[in-house]
Amino acid sequence: MGTTEDLGETFHSDEGEGDVEAARLKYYDSLADKVSMTRDELDSFRETLVEADIISEKVDKDIGMKMAASVARMQKGFKTAKESLKTYTKELQNTDSKSYEHTQTLTKMRSMYADIFDLTDSQAQGLSNSFLESADNAALLEKAIEGDEKAWDELSAAASKDLMVDIDTSKVLDPAGALGDINAFVDQAVAEIESIPDLEVGASLEDTDFWSKIA
Repeated sequence: MGTTEDLGETFHSDEGEGDVEAARLKYYDSLADKVSMTRDELDSFRETLVEADIISEKVDKDIGMKMAASVARMQKGFKTAKESLKTYTKELQNTDSKSYEHTQTLTKMRSMYADIFDLTDSQAQGLSNSFLESADNAALLEKAIEGDEKAWDELSAAASKDLMVDIDTSKVLDPAGALGDINAFVDQAVAEIESIPDLEVGASLEDTDFWSKIA
C-alpha cells in the first residue's frame, strides 16, 4: 500500500493488479487528508504547481501528488510565520522559560517550523527549545519570508544542524526551481490554496517528510 515514511518514497502496492488503482487512490486520499483537501483539490493544486514550474512536468503523478501536499504544508507554515512570528517572539521574550505561557508558545513555534520544513511529529519534537527561542533564527525567518534566499539557506542549515538531518530539496523540487523569489512563491501558493472552495488553510496538518534546503 502507499506509504510516506521516507523522503522520495511514494505510492507502491503489494496488492494484485486489480487492486493497484484502488490502492493508489487511497494513497492520494491520505495525502490530501493531511492538508485538508479532497483528492481532486490536491490534484488540481499539483497541476497548478506544474504549470508554474514549481514541480517539474517530468515527475510522475504519484511523486507530484506528494510534492503538492508538501508545498501546501509549507505555505501554511509561511502563512503562520507571516501572521504570528513577531507575536511568538515577543511572548518568548516576556515570559519565564518555565511558565505555561512560554511552553505554549514553544509548542506553537514548533508546529510552525514543522509545517515550514515538513517534519513528522517525531522530528518536530527534535527541534530544541534553544532553536525555537533563538532571536537569530527568528530574524532569518523574517528575512526568508521577504524573499532573502541566503537567510533561507542559513535557517535551513541551522534546522538541519539542530536535528542532525541532512536536508536536500533537490529530491523534492525541480532543481531549476521556481523558488528564486520565496515571497512571491508563498503569496502564489497561499492564493492557490485559498481559492479552493471550502479549504481551511489553517487546518491542523500532520506527518509527511522533512524537505528543507530550498535553493
